[in-house]
Amino acid sequence: MSCPFFWPAREMTKQEWLNPPRMPLGVAHTGVCKAVAAVDYTPGLDELKRLCNPGYPTACERFPRNWPFQAVRFAVVRDDNARRISVAYVLEHERTPHEHGTLEFDRDRDSFERAHHDPIVNAQALAYVRVYLKQKGTSTGSGEL
Repeated sequence: MSCPFFWPAREMTKQEWLNPPRMPLGVAHTGVCKAVAAVDYTPGLDELKRLCNPGYPTACERFPRNWPFQAVRFAVVRDDNARRISVAYVLEHERTPHEHGTLEFDRDRDSFERAHHDPIVNAQALAYVRVYLKQKGTSTGSGEL
């Protein structure tokens, strides 16, 4: 469950976080916070570890208190090992589902054919799929998030 305002940029290195716990995007990422409109904030390592990567950032001063969801979860629900990967998402509020659905990733296009209306959810889903494919020993096109 990543913070719904966390835009992942790249996977963290072992030097940045030697033994991270299991992460919602598969591995820990660096990135930017987009909680304040038109201002990208680059969190420090401590914030990335405590707030951005694990989600439920209630202690974060930038997180809007009235936002309808506090975390995002992903899971691969179908992988035909050819072209498509179906990724389920759940947006959670107080550890309860607020919204859910399925995103369709096209390996050939290296993008989501059926995407979410929130670009941050899509960026997180893309990071999740890239980690999933890397762990499977396959990859997608550009590798850029």
